[in-house]
Amino acid sequence: MMKPKVGIIPNRKDRVSEDYLAKLKAAGADAIVLPVTEFREPIAQLFRRVQGGLLTGGGDFREGAYENFTAEKRDTLRNIDTIREAAERIVLDLAREKAKPVFGICRGFQAMNLHAGGTLIADIPLELQGGEIPEHRPKKTGDLKMPDHD
Repeated sequence: MMKPKVGIIPNRKDRVSEDYLAKLKAAGADAIVLPVTEFREPIAQLFRRVQGGLLTGGGDFREGAYENFTAEKRDTLRNIDTIREAAERIVLDLAREKAKPVFGICRGFQAMNLHAGGTLIADIPLELQGGEIPEHRPKKTGDLKMPDHD
């Protein structure tokens, strides 16, 4: 039986975390790195070869993605990449058209939410007005059973 192929959008440095690749391999899948571009055809050519997609973690989205956005929140945004956003939208469009599953991790799930018409909160502590939230990034353990990402 052939291994399933999963298309992954890398960060803008055309890098996919070794953790994602190792976890896909451990699950019996092969990764195909999709191009980070705002043009549909290069992504579509490779997406035809995969059985599903993986949208990974990463930086923040453009200002327009957030509800109740204010200048105060602008300083909280990091590593905005509108070309990656475009590539993720293309992957989600193709997945819907071809009825292929997509799994989102952190930023990837946020991209799925935006694609479905949702919005995001730019800075949860600011929204909670001083409320305390736990740090969401676990320490890297090297253990494939522990959830972590970069």
